Amino acid sequence: MFLRAIGRPLLAKVKQTTGIVGLDVAPNAREVLINLYNKTLKEIKAVPEDEGYRKAVESFTTHRLKVCEEEVDWEKIEERIGCGQVEELIEEAQDELKLIEKMIGQYISWIFFPDLFRLVHGLLRFICAISQCLWRKII
Repeated sequence: MFLRAIGRPLLAKVKQTTGIVGLDVAPNAREVLINLYNKTLKEIKAVPEDEGYRKAVESFTTHRLKVCEEEVDWEKIEERIGCGQVEELIEEAQDELKLIEKMIGQYISWIFFPDLFRLVHGLLRFICAISQCLWRKII
């Protein structure tokens, strides 16, 4: 009787599967999330403060980091964040880091080479217009 009373709750906290094909259980999800969220907050500082993207990322990442630091149980983390399983949150955080890297690259490119991008954009519009005209003549 004693083992059932103590053993079942302990076993219930161990996640066996995510139920999502290709998404394995992360046994240390909380620690992984805390590290990813801290890294995200560090990386996003490269984006200018007045950018909406930075403000949004800082806002939801700070909230999620706070939840992960306050809660020890993965079920409570999932419940409070309300955006899926902790393994899905890990994937989202990894994807966000990749996106931040791309955003930084694009932002820097637009700052230093705006005339080049305007020229390329104009050329692409011109090529599209010509191709549409040629297509109409063929049909």
